[in-house]
Amino acid sequence: GMLPTLGGMWENHVAITFDGVPLHDHAGQPDGLFAPDAVTLAAINESVTEVYDAFTQRVAEGRNMTRERVEELARGRVWTGNDALENGLVDEIGDLEYAVAYAAQLASIEQDDIRRVALPEAKDPFESFVEDLTGVEAGLHALGFTGVEEELLRELWQVRRMVETGDPIQARLPYSLRIK
Repeated sequence: GMLPTLGGMWENHVAITFDGVPLHDHAGQPDGLFAPDAVTLAAINESVTEVYDAFTQRVAEGRNMTRERVEELARGRVWTGNDALENGLVDEIGDLEYAVAYAAQLASIEQDDIRRVALPEAKDPFESFVEDLTGVEAGLHALGFTGVEEELLRELWQVRRMVETGDPIQARLPYSLRIK
């Protein structure tokens, strides 16, 4: 596979460079900015191989095939529905409604007990970022904060939001980015 890196693009086209203070030999690997080192690349390849092996093993068990037969059919190919049916990779061809009804039948669930939930579409990350900034800006102005107070509160608000996410991996830049 290919791991794209963006470090050169940022530096060459936007004049932004990235520095870090590594705490161990493989800190920050992979980071999407620079090519991973050999050890990290080997770990990524091992992980991909483990996932692939687990998947093909499940297919072999689920389709009552040997691993060798699954390997013959697999190898990164994408099959059309009819070809998958012909090769024993699927039982039937149908749409999502048919699949839900079939699964309910297999699980002895009455059709009346099936509930479909429409989830909202995922927002574009940049759109969410701009909305977050706009929300902070509007809230501070509504409370009457301006100048230095506004800057400090904006920073505190952003730090609070980062803490609330619960993500143990966080990074802060030594500057703030505000889009107007």
